[in-house]
Amino acid sequence: MRSVIALAVIMFMSIQCSRKLYGDAPSCLIKKLNEIRSNPIAGNPPAKLSEYEYNGQKVYLLTKPCCDQYNEFYDRNCNYLCAPSGGFAGKGDGKCSDFEANAKLIRVIWEDKR
Repeated sequence: MRSVIALAVIMFMSIQCSRKLYGDAPSCLIKKLNEIRSNPIAGNPPAKLSEYEYNGQKVYLLTKPCCDQYNEFYDRNCNYLCAPSGGFAGKGDGKCSDFEANAKLIRVIWEDKR
């Protein structure tokens, strides 16, 4: 029984630490950021999670840490929307070509400063 309680306390503490680090970011993105942080080498450019307002909704842009990866755009329910940038040509997947014109940066939630 004590081990169950200890495990519950550890899980609660890790969630609280993630919340302090990432604020109210969706859980799927917190998981992705934790995966990025577990890599001992930071990317160039560094990974970053930013909050935007886009077409009247709160959305999140996960900038990937290097080299021809799409930068992924998610809604607050963790639904993938598109990739406005990144990839081999740097222009994303072409599914949200109006991002630059219609997205308003609210804040940078987290940036890899290693």
